[in-house]
Amino acid sequence: MSTVRVVLAGAHGFGRNYLPPLRELAAEGRAELVGVCDLKPVDAGWFAGLGRPDQSADLSGLIRRHAADLAVVATPLHTHVPLAAGAMAAGAHVQLEKPPAPSMAGYLRLLADAEHWGRVVQVGFQSLGSTAPEQIRELIGRGAVGRLRCVSAAAAWSRDTSYYERAPWAGRRRLSDGTDVVDGALTNPLAHAVATVMAVAGGSVETVEVELYRAFDIEADDTSCVRVVTRGGLAEGVPLVIAATLAAPEQTPPVITVTGDEGRLRYWYTEDRIRLERADHTVTETVGRRTVLLRHLVEQLQNGGQDRVPRPLVPLSSVRSFMEVLEAVRNAPEPVRLPAQDLPGRAGSRRRVLPWITDIISTAAERGALFSELPDFAAAAGRQP
Repeated sequence: MSTVRVVLAGAHGFGRNYLPPLRELAAEGRAELVGVCDLKPVDAGWFAGLGRPDQSADLSGLIRRHAADLAVVATPLHTHVPLAAGAMAAGAHVQLEKPPAPSMAGYLRLLADAEHWGRVVQVGFQSLGSTAPEQIRELIGRGAVGRLRCVSAAAAWSRDTSYYERAPWAGRRRLSDGTDVVDGALTNPLAHAVATVMAVAGGSVETVEVELYRAFDIEADDTSCVRVVTRGGLAEGVPLVIAATLAAPEQTPPVITVTGDEGRLRYWYTEDRIRLERADHTVTETVGRRTVLLRHLVEQLQNGGQDRVPRPLVPLSSVRSFMEVLEAVRNAPEPVRLPAQDLPGRAGSRRRVLPWITDIISTAAERGALFSELPDFAAAAGRQP
């Protein structure tokens, strides 16, 4: 087994989260961090246990210079497509952070490039590295909740103004030159909720309804609701509803609920915890087993995978339904402003809070409804902050 040579793009942002698993893989002799691509130099102290990787703002050049096997792309959303495409052309497979692209056109380009160059692209939806979604599919398949009525996700998170001040692209739908960003609640911070619901449901997207709102002074949405109907899969014709906000009074773990006429499944995907509640009042709980996506891909590249072809856990081709939802969000009307409270945040920043939104999100998910279909939402949205 040869050591996998890795280049990391985007060390100052989310990419810093890749340093601990890279450190573990390096200690095991599985991976070597040969290069770091960033627009500003990275402090050498960050690379304890990782040697002295070459630094450059030229990702393709780093890959070629060091014959890198794998590029980890964890850069701003609007740079994913050109950087991943360039990495593949330079000779590397790609671990690509979510969302893989800010448009369906960009996604299709990456699929075509991966096929053209014979590369593997894995998308960083860590929740899909858990065994839990497949366990839920098995429970649905054997009738654990009876006939399906709805699959939903309720996600109530809290952010402050510093979250949107961290980068010029944060909270943007597109840049001034028209480049798509689509940094909305459902397409970036809570994208796992969408991707996991779609993975549980299976099938292909038939229709998407989108409602976008904002409490913060941003261009994109921070409070959103979508309803998807699919064809094929376990949930054909069943409403799939994802309701989310970044303006909740208190942050709670997001939960996916599978509702049937004989019970329901609840799945806290950040905890890999599954709870089956049957109509006969029996309750069982299990916990899924999560695999670190980067580790799995490195091991696949070392061993060649089945038939000498690496088999990622979350291949680019598997997230098409997520991209269909993202494309609907991208093309939706501008977000509608909601009346919010302005409260103190961390280190002098401010929080924007919708005091009533957590209940609305829970109700939308429970009923398979859009926000606009709930009288309580209309009443709250019309109030003065």
